[in-house]
Amino acid sequence: IFTMAFVVPPIFAPLFSLVGQIAIALTLVEEKCHRILFIEKEMESTCLKSFIAKCLGWVMTGAAAIVKVPQIRNMISANSSAGLAPISVYLETTMYCCSVSYFLKQ
Repeated sequence: IFTMAFVVPPIFAPLFSLVGQIAIALTLVEEKCHRILFIEKEMESTCLKSFIAKCLGWVMTGAAAIVKVPQIRNMISANSSAGLAPISVYLETTMYCCSVSYFLKQ
């Protein structure tokens, strides 16, 4: 297992602590990994990989939601869903249902 301690410059210490607290609040890291990454400041590979994977998941989910905003805005301003292909709506709904069911099964 790869571990390496790192030093946070004093000016960034409050920001680093805040990131750690946000990571705990959003359940991006477990208690054990929070202690290793943010308190002991060691880059333990398993915890670091898990943290990065969960952060990327949140970013991808947020980006997917933001991409839909212009389409929703246009539909609301036109009071119509004309121009949307029904098959794309069905496929997207199916994809969301599969994602939710997978999440709930975990």
